Amino acid sequence: AIPEAVKTALADIEVGGGPGDPDIDPDWGDPALSLSEKVFGWNTHIRFVVDSDYNAFIPAVRAHLDAHGFTQVEVRQTRMDVMHATRLSPDSPWVGWA
Repeated sequence: AIPEAVKTALADIEVGGGPGDPDIDPDWGDPALSLSEKVFGWNTHIRFVVDSDYNAFIPAVRAHLDAHGFTQVEVRQTRMDVMHATRLSPDSPWVGWA
């Protein structure tokens, strides 16, 4: 669920309707959510640890959704580059500095 503080923060944010904006399907997403809640408050980000195969994430999510009957849900990577996980050695001077 989206916390009330987030709902309040999103209440006055308008989505779309400007020149060049794409049409928004009014039936997209959870009908109990406002459009701004759907767009800004209800997206998925995957964060991972070192040695994770990030190329396997989207196929795994797709397979899970399909197995549970959610074939209509679109799963795609954003245009953003993948921010690879990092791990510092506990002996690193940066650990002591931080």
